[in-house]
Amino acid sequence: MQVIQCPKISLKKIVYIVLCSFLIFSGFAAGISAAELTEEEAKKLIQDVVKHEDKVESLERYQQHGNFYYIGSDEKTVEKYRRLEEAGYVKLKLISGKDLEKGLDSAYAVEFTEKAAPFLIKPEGGSEDRIYINLAKIDNLDVTGVKRTAQKEYKAEVMLGYKVTPFGEVLLGRGVKLDRKEDASFEAQDDGWRVKFKINF
Repeated sequence: MQVIQCPKISLKKIVYIVLCSFLIFSGFAAGISAAELTEEEAKKLIQDVVKHEDKVESLERYQQHGNFYYIGSDEKTVEKYRRLEEAGYVKLKLISGKDLEKGLDSAYAVEFTEKAAPFLIKPEGGSEDRIYINLAKIDNLDVTGVKRTAQKEYKAEVMLGYKVTPFGEVLLGRGVKLDRKEDASFEAQDDGWRVKFKINF
């Protein structure tokens, strides 16, 4: 009967092999778990994007001419601004003569009051003769349908619910309900998740 002798392995080598195997397995497991994304985590990431980028979703744009912002001469539009004037948000003016652009006989313009200030937005690095009014902002946000699309990539459905501002109530219509569905994508990177999400209304 032939006896096969196994080479002797020192205790030091056994510990080294076990330790290396553990580290390799831990690294592999960490790599997998780093690419796992739950709906709750996805929701927090989207909330951080919205908060960090201070995005405003629904805007009305105004072009300045002199000290005024033209709104045109359409009677239905002017009537809406009369209601905003009654509420103290704007001062409505009928402009004629030298204050007008070429080709116009008369037009209405508004001047925003201090009461309107919380809803006014000046574009960053944009032209000084432009201003925006916030018509609605995100009131609730939900993330559903988180699905893996690649080893470290996910897609999710984002449901957005908006609450209209006083300007939105008048210009969009009282009791208007704004809901929107968007897609968001997530990619796991060494320093965390990269999120792609469009928030323009």
